[in-house]
Amino acid sequence: FKLNPGFAVYQGKHEYDGQIADFSPEGLKAQIDYRKKVIADAKAFDASKLDEKQKFERDYLVHVMEGDLFGLEEADNPHKNPGYYVGQLDPNVYIARPYADATTRMKAFIKYANNVPKVAEQIKANLTLPMPATFVKLGAAGFGGFADYYTGDAKKAFASVKDEALQKQFDEAANKAAASMKELAGWIGSKPGTDGGFAL
Repeated sequence: FKLNPGFAVYQGKHEYDGQIADFSPEGLKAQIDYRKKVIADAKAFDASKLDEKQKFERDYLVHVMEGDLFGLEEADNPHKNPGYYVGQLDPNVYIARPYADATTRMKAFIKYANNVPKVAEQIKANLTLPMPATFVKLGAAGFGGFADYYTGDAKKAFASVKDEALQKQFDEAANKAAASMKELAGWIGSKPGTDGGFAL
């Protein structure tokens, strides 16, 4: 949850509201190191002392972590595929899931939006251009879509909150977040996409 706060929020761990994963080189290394440790710890169990259900759960965990590692290391998605980030940046949980009153969720969204510009810089530092044309389309549509969402549907979702100061905070945070996403989308599309890109 600490490494993947966006995932934590979607699981109902709202102490992580507004947080976004660290996509810096150190943050990505922590993601890889964590998965390697989980795999090693799981494999360290004495299989002869586990029943069939426990063996299945152990093996399932190992395979999930190995799948994550493939994406992080071999496919190198953080440096090659904007799709790696699009899913993790989705703020829809604050808008569409009524887990708390609108004011509480609005404050969580503001915190999230204030974190977006820093994350956008990390993403830009990680991705390598040019990318396959399909990835360029995905990144431009995904990040550009967030820009429109922050100031459009997200703004409408909290229109019922009658707190002028909070609405002002929202506008400032959403506008900065939208600007950073528009800049990122434009940067991704600044070089023509290459052919291919489908092979894992």
